[in-house]
Amino acid sequence: MLCQDYSNPHTRQQIQIYPEVPDGPISEIWHAEKWQKELDPRLLSPMYADGDRHFYVLEFARLKNGNFVVPVRWLTQKGRVKADAFEVKSLSDGTSSINTNETVRIDASDLKDAYPDLVAIGAVPECVDGKQSLYVLSL
Repeated sequence: MLCQDYSNPHTRQQIQIYPEVPDGPISEIWHAEKWQKELDPRLLSPMYADGDRHFYVLEFARLKNGNFVVPVRWLTQKGRVKADAFEVKSLSDGTSSINTNETVRIDASDLKDAYPDLVAIGAVPECVDGKQSLYVLSL
């Protein structure tokens, strides 16, 4: 049934894909803070599509400014798609570290390279623990 709703152009535009940060009071279930902060991100929409590029939660992505992030959850704010993301810091020994203690909010339009693009060009950051994906972490 969901597939039919999603493929129907009349119902598709009514489906709320991402949690939303409201400008005012909470009036819809997807405005709730539980959706924005508490719900396991693997239970929410896992992907943001920008044309033929697909960015997934818990995978490395590179921003247009060259910095790396790991999106944790997609959401909308004032009609724009955003992501709460972990920052990836480059260390002096050439490895990287993912700050999983806090997230930063990024605009999805600032994303440049998705994980498959990074793999194809050999640009996936090497983390201190050797992981190249967060799917092995428990959030």
